[in-house]
Amino acid sequence: MKFNSNTRQLVLEVLSVLLLVACHFIIQWKLSPYHFTLRDGSIRWIPIAISVTPSLLFYGFARLILPNILSMALVISADVVLAIINLQKLGRINEVLGWTDLTNLSENISVVLEFVQPIHFVIIGAAMLALLAAYWLNRKVHNTPAYFCYKLLLIGLLTPVVFNTHLVYADVLSRHNSIATYLRSAGVNYIRSQWHKNLRVQGLAMHLVQTSARVTLSAPSADELRIAEQTDSYKLDSVHRSKKIIIILCEACWADKNHFSKEFQPLIDLGFKSARGISPSYGGGTANASFEWQTGLPANNVLTGVIYQEYSGVMREKLNSIAQSLHSEGFRTVAAHNYKRKFWHRHEMMPKLGYDEFIGIEDMQMFDYKPNRYGWIDDGVMYANIRDHIDSEGPAFLYLTTMYTHAPFRQMNDLGQADFANRVSTTVNRIAEFVKYVKDRHDATIVVYGDHKPMMTDFYLSEGIFSPDMFLKIGKNNAGYLFKETVDRPAIGDVPVYIYDKDEARVNNFISEADGLPFFCQSALLNKHFIGTQVLSHQFALKNSLCSPSASFKLSDLEKSYPAWLYSVSLF
Repeated sequence: MKFNSNTRQLVLEVLSVLLLVACHFIIQWKLSPYHFTLRDGSIRWIPIAISVTPSLLFYGFARLILPNILSMALVISADVVLAIINLQKLGRINEVLGWTDLTNLSENISVVLEFVQPIHFVIIGAAMLALLAAYWLNRKVHNTPAYFCYKLLLIGLLTPVVFNTHLVYADVLSRHNSIATYLRSAGVNYIRSQWHKNLRVQGLAMHLVQTSARVTLSAPSADELRIAEQTDSYKLDSVHRSKKIIIILCEACWADKNHFSKEFQPLIDLGFKSARGISPSYGGGTANASFEWQTGLPANNVLTGVIYQEYSGVMREKLNSIAQSLHSEGFRTVAAHNYKRKFWHRHEMMPKLGYDEFIGIEDMQMFDYKPNRYGWIDDGVMYANIRDHIDSEGPAFLYLTTMYTHAPFRQMNDLGQADFANRVSTTVNRIAEFVKYVKDRHDATIVVYGDHKPMMTDFYLSEGIFSPDMFLKIGKNNAGYLFKETVDRPAIGDVPVYIYDKDEARVNNFISEADGLPFFCQSALLNKHFIGTQVLSHQFALKNSLCSPSASFKLSDLEKSYPAWLYSVSLF
């Protein structure tokens, strides 16, 4: 049987779409923790069908410009690459890929490249070959100068539509209309505060669409504003406040009594006392750890993703934070980080958090400090560049973020622990040198905390720090692991916190109350014992006894105790 050209084109179109759909579901099956069935074993027909629509939408746009085979190859290649990137992020830092990770790729690429392995180049190369093969198969279709000009014009007209339709699409899926109501009843609803669960029930493509529309918090009601006013009237007790208050976020700094404790001994020798804290992040996500310490609000509650990256553009100019409150009381407030100013949008967030000055690597004199093999500069350069701020007259609050111990960690016939030990020893010694300089000259309160565990999942499993039942999947390397949705977050978030103040009794009181609590509580308790300034989240926590030490507290319940209106009033 012979077919005319139109029939052949229709058959080819149908086959391209069917192959695209089949590949989409194979990718979700093999490369994504997607739930095809409910707990009773029944198939989730409607969510499964909806999950492929972003890929079909992408294909439809591509078909307006490209031939069908090339369009199909382009969409399948994008599906594969995104799925692998998501698996890498899940395996390394237990975080789900979000839309802004893609739109901020130019800023994040320097860190991302440190984790690229040869297999990733093979996969990308295969995708490129597939696209070239598809182009070769279609090279004779409409191959005329006039048609080429037509395609260029079409690309120019459609580009604004393509790059804005996802927002309309996400908006339709989330609005309170008949379509959204029906889809929610069928299981197609954006689980905004639980990205891991959202990925499993919506699929990666739909998850990316949903996270592209920034969901802002509702304005507080009149009753909630009254509660906020009552909370703001709660006054912290007056305390002796050191002239220099310093918080040092130590990148990926971790130890327990059986591992790396000798690397942190220089801090103990200087009079620091140690406690344990619970980070909101694992292996990465420094910005969220910093958010909790600076604002006293849980990162894993009503906000989503990397908070600095997701919300810097919509947060108000003056946030409710420790730095902002101290600034209003006459403190000189300075933040510094020996890495790029724009990374995680710190250049936008630090002024909003109340800092008079934010010093990035671009602003620092290098002296004789050198970067390591991964390009992370020795933390000594930061301390050398902020001494003038320490020695200036008047009170000062400094928030310093180190970089030298950032992953990855070279495996030298081990699981990366030797490289980590060497680098963390250098980092701690730099902190100790800086602390000694400060102690010799100033009355100071100093906190040093690890923002999250270093990215060494293999090591934790081999040492019994993690157990196999914490994982859905145990990989062949750090990127191959998948934590269970119900993983014990206090276990993966456990990190050391060190504090120094000349008043040892106050230090002991702080540790007795703060030991083992999440960062947002430790922030409130630091304020209670050493700072005594008005921060709304701290006042709320202390007024309602949310951060009283309890061996039986459940982290997720504690996080949910902080209502949405508190975020709205504090941040937006």
